[in-house]
Amino acid sequence: MAKGPTPLPAISVRPVRPDDRMRILGALAYTSANTYYRRFHAPKPHFSETELTHLTQVDGHDHIALIATERDRPDRLVAIARCVRDANAPTEAELAITVHDPYQRRGIGRQMLTSLTDAAREHGITRLHANVQFDNEAMIGLLHSVLPQAVLVDRAGSVGDYAADID
Repeated sequence: MAKGPTPLPAISVRPVRPDDRMRILGALAYTSANTYYRRFHAPKPHFSETELTHLTQVDGHDHIALIATERDRPDRLVAIARCVRDANAPTEAELAITVHDPYQRRGIGRQMLTSLTDAAREHGITRLHANVQFDNEAMIGLLHSVLPQAVLVDRAGSVGDYAADID
């Protein structure tokens, strides 16, 4: 008899805090190079101190970031979703989501993108952008499932800029 996926543990979602840097570093052990390549569009075998500061020092208004952890193991990073407001177009922000490998394809990305969209809207953001590799069918599907109004507005090589109005 074939076994199905391991049941999803209960998760907690909250804003990112400075002490999440250790969770981000710990996730390197259980996240594939492909997952990080999809998120950063380049290999990501480690994070510099500058990158960790950017990822964890968020103001909750111009840089909104949500983290999901296992409820019973709060040091175990499940996913992060963030958006950063465009300084030149303050009602727009670029979004990014990482769902770490053991938790992928289980609805967490949808939950994180929905929560991020709600938080962005609360902070006056009316348009979200996502830079996605054209062969990243999972992320494109996620965008269209949560933001069916998302459209391709620009392309640069193998990456498309998808945008969705959320007001």
